[in-house]
Amino acid sequence: LASDMEALRSSAGLSNAKARSIFDLAAHYERGDLSDAVLLDPSLSAAELYAKLTAVKGIGPWSAHMYQMFGLLQPDIFPT
Repeated sequence: LASDMEALRSSAGLSNAKARSIFDLAAHYERGDLSDAVLLDPSLSAAELYAKLTAVKGIGPWSAHMYQMFGLLQPDIFPT
């Protein structure tokens, strides 16, 4: 896995942190924690989706909120 990450990192010109994030996102997909269906599941609450997204290394609160706002058109996702 480490050599695959290095190959991705060097061929795509990514930082180590970005390559680790891509590999962690792929691992979440591989385990079934995330999928296209999960990301678009209307039965998930905003908090549940936020938790799933922020469990991925490299996806923090800002990224999760931006996905919810602009990807899912949920303008009222910020906590009050």
